[in-house]
Amino acid sequence: MFKFDKKQVVLSIVCVIFMHAITLAQIINKDIEAKIRTEKNDGFITIVGTAFNKTEITESLVYKLSVIKKDSLGNSSKNDQEGRFVIQANQKLDLSSTVINSPKHTKTTLLLLIYNLDKKLIGKDRIVLNDDGSDQAFKKKILSDINLKTNPKATQQTVDVSSTKEDGVEIKGLVLEETKTKPGRDFYKLFYNLYTVNNINANKIVKIKEVLALGRNTKIEVLVGEKKVFEFFVRPSIDYLTKVNDQAILRVYKYLKNLEESADIQQRY
Repeated sequence: MFKFDKKQVVLSIVCVIFMHAITLAQIINKDIEAKIRTEKNDGFITIVGTAFNKTEITESLVYKLSVIKKDSLGNSSKNDQEGRFVIQANQKLDLSSTVINSPKHTKTTLLLLIYNLDKKLIGKDRIVLNDDGSDQAFKKKILSDINLKTNPKATQQTVDVSSTKEDGVEIKGLVLEETKTKPGRDFYKLFYNLYTVNNINANKIVKIKEVLALGRNTKIEVLVGEKKVFEFFVRPSIDYLTKVNDQAILRVYKYLKNLEESADIQQRY
């Protein structure tokens, strides 16, 4: 008669669930990214749920923004805001906002879910306020156990899956500036602001490089890694810089999207 190690069975089940969650996370937020923004002011917290459409088509979707509170005595409460919205291609949209107070000993979970009209979850974000850290410690332990099971020779260590890769640390969202003139610096500020607002957060370094051109003119080159994806001659007009900035962001986004799709194809085959 076989004997089962209860701890081993439980760990195996949790590992399967956790790996399934990682796979699901790679699908969620791929085309429509859900993001919760918080702002603290005089003991109150403003919560804003946002959506970013990374695709080239207009989408009709449904959101649900939840605030779940649980105090030290175990008492809990939940408040939901939900609705339907339309979001344009490459648009970032504020969906809903609410203001709460968050006492020190009250664990508050903020959860934003975005569904398509077939009720399929496509976007998700979650923030926990006043957490005692137990959830994070549990996740790190499971990751460590998975690592030891798949690689018995590995030493036990905690792994941040959002910032590491097999070949080392992955730094995301860097935009470097190599400008020479005030209009060049103005363009960099416009680009960086729009890059941040749209949550592009690429795992490749983006560089804004100003180089000498004909005569006394200069030219801006926008590079993703070593690839030049956009360039233009510099003019001091803010209206002009704003216009070319919109074009530059779109070129960078499309290039990154193509890289992502190529990587997916390579993984499948």
